[in-house]
Amino acid sequence: MKRWPVQSYCTTFAVAAIAMTAYEAAKEVFSGGALSAWESHAITIIVTASIAVVANVFMRRATTRAVVTERLAIEGELRRINDQLKLSDRILKVAEEGVLVTDANGRIEAINPAFTAITGYSEADVLGKQPSLLKSEHHSPDFFRKMWADLIRDRRWSGEIMNRHKNGEVYILWMTVIAIQENDGRVSHYVSVFRNITEAHEKEARIRYLAFHDALTGLHNCLLFEERLAHAINRSRRERALLAVLFIDLDGFKTINDAYGHDAGDALLKEIGRRIGTWARRDSDTVARLGGDEFVVLIEDFGDETRLSDLVQALIEDVARPVVFGERLLQISASIGIALYPRDGTTADELMRQSDAAMYLAKTTGKNGFRHARDCLGTPS
Repeated sequence: MKRWPVQSYCTTFAVAAIAMTAYEAAKEVFSGGALSAWESHAITIIVTASIAVVANVFMRRATTRAVVTERLAIEGELRRINDQLKLSDRILKVAEEGVLVTDANGRIEAINPAFTAITGYSEADVLGKQPSLLKSEHHSPDFFRKMWADLIRDRRWSGEIMNRHKNGEVYILWMTVIAIQENDGRVSHYVSVFRNITEAHEKEARIRYLAFHDALTGLHNCLLFEERLAHAINRSRRERALLAVLFIDLDGFKTINDAYGHDAGDALLKEIGRRIGTWARRDSDTVARLGGDEFVVLIEDFGDETRLSDLVQALIEDVARPVVFGERLLQISASIGIALYPRDGTTADELMRQSDAAMYLAKTTGKNGFRHARDCLGTPS
């Protein structure tokens, strides 16, 4: 059984009480015996009118209360929405990530302060314009076609992108673009959130570089040299070609380093490393510093052994040229050992050992020269 609210009961009783009061008052007006037809009709009209007036009063009061309640609810919701908007605005203003909002046609409608800090562009520079003004020209049209294909299909895209700062510098971003949809599925806006990862990229590149390069000279290190040598051996095996490993040790480096200090020694190593790198300048050549005053060179496609000997002699003469350090001229020479694939060894380890032995022979038999691995006792000829 359906229950009426307490207010409905109260209203019903109030209307009934007033109706009875109106009826008794009408009877007194028309007192004097039995009521005639028109007197009964008049009393009915009076009672009905009284009920209507009272009901109207109650209805107006109920309507007023409903309106007030609804208005208070709306005002409360508006205050909540306004508080959320203020909070969102504060968050966007203090966020470290840049935020860019465009309409469905790609026209920029809003940015945050971080956007300006990252890109160099202010609101006056970008509002109403297309995000393409940030392009660095480092990406192909295919890159952007794929981005939009993903965005249309998934309503979202994330990835690295290179843009150009207002001052012309190129920087790297990690960006996420989200399509904002209406209830009917139509896209109304696009929101891009991004952060600058250029510094992180540079640190990562530096770490990768140091993992395979010598910090002092910038030449390859032993790790990368061994990898290059293994690949070269495989290629020479397939093509039945020769390759040479040159083991280089500087004569008298310790004397110079002790006499003039580590700064002089470092300057000498960097200059000699530069000269060796210039000498072995072909893409197929690899130069590495093993540590201390030792260097190693991988040479492919050198023609014949006579030509290789001429090239190595030219390198020895180049290393022997004085190195300017402040007001001093530093003089040094090199002893070089040569091992050939496949005559002196068929693995990287064998070639390194044979070239090292040949270098030691060159150092012990006069320095400032070179010897072949076949010159060493016990080396196959």
